[in-house]
Amino acid sequence: NVKKIGDNVFQGNPKITKAVIGKNIVSIGAYAFEGCAQLTEVAFEAGITEMTIGAGAFAKCTGLTTIDLPQCTTVIDAHAFENAGLTSFTIPESTISLGYKSLAGTQITSIHIPANVGALTVECVIRRDDTGTEQIVPMVPVETKGAYVVFRGQFSLADRGLYFYYFRVTKPDSSS
Repeated sequence: NVKKIGDNVFQGNPKITKAVIGKNIVSIGAYAFEGCAQLTEVAFEAGITEMTIGAGAFAKCTGLTTIDLPQCTTVIDAHAFENAGLTSFTIPESTISLGYKSLAGTQITSIHIPANVGALTVECVIRRDDTGTEQIVPMVPVETKGAYVVFRGQFSLADRGLYFYYFRVTKPDSSS
C-alpha cells in the first residue's frame, strides 16, 4: 500500500483540479502539489488515522480557497499553504506544529483554534504596506510564555496586510 504522496510528484501540474487523498496515506510530501493553480478541491477519504503535510505541499495553489484537513493531522510544515488561495483555516485538533510561513501570503481573514489544541504561539506578526515596507505589529496577548505571545480561540484578521510568519501550536503543560 502507498503510504506517502511523494515530494514534488504533482508540482506545477496545470491539469489537476481535484485531489482525493486515500485512507492509507499518512503523509503528503514536500511541494507535492505546489503551483497547481487549478487545484480547487482536496478531499480526504474517511478512515485516515494520521497525517502530516509536508513543506510547501500546497504552496501557490491559488485556486484552493478552503481545505478540511483530517482531525488527525499533527504537522503542517513550513510554507505548506504559502501563497495559496485560502480564505479561512481551521487548525485540526491534533496539530502540534504549524510551521514557518505555512499560511503566509494567503487571503485568510480568520483562523479557528480548537479549544483542546492548547495554545497558538505567534513568534512574529508582520504588516506589509503598499510600498512593501514591513513592520512588526503589536498584538494584544491573552497570555505570554517567554518570548512568545499566546492567543486562544478564534480571532479575525481584518487587515489583509497582516502576515503570520511563524506559528507553533503547543499542548498545555500538564504539570501546572
